[in-house]
Amino acid sequence: MTGGWVPRWQRLLDSFGWGGEPPARRRRIASFSSGPEGIEAALRLGDEGRHVVRIAFLPLSPKVVDAVVRNMAGKARFAASLLSGRLPLDAESAFAGTGRSLLPVSPQEVRIACTCGQESDQAGLCPHAGSVLPLLGERFDRDPLLLFELRGVDRSDLLARLKRHRAAPSPGAPPARLEAVRPPAREPLPEVRPDTFFRPPRALAPLPPLHSPSATGDAVLTRLGNLPFADPQASQLLFELHRAVGLGARERLAEWEWRKVSRRPSEDR
Repeated sequence: MTGGWVPRWQRLLDSFGWGGEPPARRRRIASFSSGPEGIEAALRLGDEGRHVVRIAFLPLSPKVVDAVVRNMAGKARFAASLLSGRLPLDAESAFAGTGRSLLPVSPQEVRIACTCGQESDQAGLCPHAGSVLPLLGERFDRDPLLLFELRGVDRSDLLARLKRHRAAPSPGAPPARLEAVRPPAREPLPEVRPDTFFRPPRALAPLPPLHSPSATGDAVLTRLGNLPFADPQASQLLFELHRAVGLGARERLAEWEWRKVSRRPSEDR
């Protein structure tokens, strides 16, 4: 749930007696900057020159900031919103139990200074501050972390602390145990003489062939059954053709195996 800071901020100004200025006066804003020290806005005043308005909220104590960060880090929704540059409208719930709030609760929590020298309090605002204050709601909608900056909290420090709290283990959680990884047992390599490395370990005669001939000799055709030919000579010719192909393949395979196992070391280098 994000957005909606404009009406909330406007209701707050109305409760302080600081109603918004007419839109025409908003065109007077010449520059607008923000930081941990607050907001600084420069207003054009035509022939009169210009005035600079500075606005800040009563800063939060380090103890309050730490409690708020811990509360927000404990809720994944708050943490995800803040880390993505957004701020839920119910962010005030993170201030529960601290005695403070994100938005000011009275005019005494808002510090306003203007180069015109006129004091701004609950009785009224100088016209220059009255032109800047209504614009803050729009700024809060575009950049909600500005609210923390007005409270004296640096946004970079806020996000860094939030990340640290999210990465830290939960209180009371047992530390993760890493199981030791045992290396596999090493087996000794067999002793091999260099001059016999490329020679077969046994004589070639006892070695069984990789291809064992079928017991029937013509296994493919006999397993298929009778050939679908009415002419007996055609069936016999096909039978002889398959047998010749099989014998040729067997001879080629035997020759290839023989060359492989009898290859000399110099040929493999």
